Amino acid sequence: LDALAWIESIGGVPGAIAKSQSNLAVVEEFVANNNWIHFLATDPAQRSNTSICLTLDANSDQVKALVKLLGAEGVAFDIGAYRDAPDGLRLWGGATVEESDLRALMPWLSWAYHQVVNG
Repeated sequence: LDALAWIESIGGVPGAIAKSQSNLAVVEEFVANNNWIHFLATDPAQRSNTSICLTLDANSDQVKALVKLLGAEGVAFDIGAYRDAPDGLRLWGGATVEESDLRALMPWLSWAYHQVVNG
């Protein structure tokens, strides 16, 4: 009942979808402004606005190091791609995530990428 009340408080299903779309827009803007990160689903019509999957211009070890570095810094946890997916990142963009948190994560992604790939 608490979850249903919360969904109602953010505008119901349309509000939850709008919040997820806003979260995806944050990541879309970041990807558009950084040539080293890409959506796994290259067709925008096939992208999820909740489970946002990204690939990086980095090898498997570098991606793992980036994920580990973000965890060690206390910035992001469990954002590595699924084991059977290509190396990359998996961000949750559902309605339970605040847009401001995703905006705060984006500079950390850049920092970690450059730390790992450029040394």
